[in-house]
Amino acid sequence: YAHYTITERVPKTIRQVIDDVDKTLELHTSDKTFIKQGKLIKEELNGLIDDVLENRRIPLLKDKLFDKSMWNDYIKNNTTFLDSEFMLSETYAYRRTKSAFSRYPIWEHYDYFQRSKLESLETSLAGVESLVEWTNSRQPPKIDQLLQLQLWGNKGDLAFFLNRTEDSMSEWSKLDEETLKSSKKLILDDQSEHIMDVIKSKTIKQLDIVLDNSGLELVNDLILTNYLLEKNLTERVFIHYKSIPWFVSDVTKNDFFYTLNRLQLNEKTKILHDQLMDKIKKKLIVPFTHEFWTLPNYFGDMQTQAPQLLTHFNKSNLVIFKGDLNFRKLVHDRKWPATQSFSSIIDEIFPKNFKVASIRTCKSDFVCNLNEDKVIELDKNGREWRWGGEFGMIQFRN
Repeated sequence: YAHYTITERVPKTIRQVIDDVDKTLELHTSDKTFIKQGKLIKEELNGLIDDVLENRRIPLLKDKLFDKSMWNDYIKNNTTFLDSEFMLSETYAYRRTKSAFSRYPIWEHYDYFQRSKLESLETSLAGVESLVEWTNSRQPPKIDQLLQLQLWGNKGDLAFFLNRTEDSMSEWSKLDEETLKSSKKLILDDQSEHIMDVIKSKTIKQLDIVLDNSGLELVNDLILTNYLLEKNLTERVFIHYKSIPWFVSDVTKNDFFYTLNRLQLNEKTKILHDQLMDKIKKKLIVPFTHEFWTLPNYFGDMQTQAPQLLTHFNKSNLVIFKGDLNFRKLVHDRKWPATQSFSSIIDEIFPKNFKVASIRTCKSDFVCNLNEDKVIELDKNGREWRWGGEFGMIQFRN
């Protein structure tokens, strides 16, 4: 899976970035400087594709971005794309893509994934409307259903489903009560009850959600956030987004506030917008970012690479990590046995006082906390179930 990702998926993603630049250049035919810089960016991106496909040594970054030295410290002892850690090789491709744009003033703040993220949000708006209506109905979703919404919203990973059609995107966005019931069997490890116990205890002063994808998944995250605050189940929620365009559909600051504005423009979703903005103004919801989320480091490196972030999490009563990349970083992307317990893995990495939840659809080679008979049964048809995005996991370490 790692080899396929680096040699197939990563180059394909970079080519789509080049296509996006071409579309943008078509809108600026009279701006010679803009066009010249755009062409230079394309050359750099094509060079990145060549580096990956020819399995060259991973070169140091040459930009002036704030995290360059941290990246280069990590890179300097590594070798080629296929011989280095999978995590480094994959994340480096996204960071170097940002590097290509950062060198040119007109393009340095350009989000080359924005076009696809906006399309994804617009396509799933019908599903968003239905969810908001459901949450404001006489029988709103319960906490376990809200957690399931967080899970299945994670299917909206544009880095993974690069060729998803508009019809298929619209279909998976229809998350209602019946869909959740029928999808229960696809949750291979469901520890929702343990998370619910913590939430219902009403002892949560601070809850953190480390976001993954924009679009429908972000809306689901916001629905859960709003619910917990409305029901006085937590005092404050910190929302963590990315500081740069990342893994195609990951949430940035612009994505976060664009989504809120988009909710405001729709009569059926405006109520959610108003409730969320009120809580943001009162600092009950605190959206922010940290450069650590876009480093190649695993989360166990927080103590040395991001001590302030670790101090912040030490005050949290529950940290929810969304999506597969966060999960891989959480468990250090090691080849743990599929039967290894989630808690025992986290025990090796995080302090005991951390209440950690991981909510993701399976899109990587590694799984944990499964019954051996279940693993044997699933493996009968090959290993693709581990990364095909069909199954999900809601896991918890108390």
